[in-house]
Amino acid sequence: MTNADEGQARDHAVEPAVQQRFPVAADPAGIKDVRVRAAVDLLDDLEQLPLDEHPAVYTDIHQRLTQALGAPSDQ
Repeated sequence: MTNADEGQARDHAVEPAVQQRFPVAADPAGIKDVRVRAAVDLLDDLEQLPLDEHPAVYTDIHQRLTQALGAPSDQ
């Protein structure tokens, strides 16, 4: 691993205390509301996008979650 790779790995590492306080869902498939799952699935697109396009994705996700969570469930 090069020094650049090690620096990048450190930048993406999550501190254990943060993981305990803000646990990440291990299985997004467990999300039952399809609208919420579709919004969360958009996070997967971030790795392929340049950083300057990330805010638009986050805005889209926020709008979708606001609509989904503010409306009655279809279930």
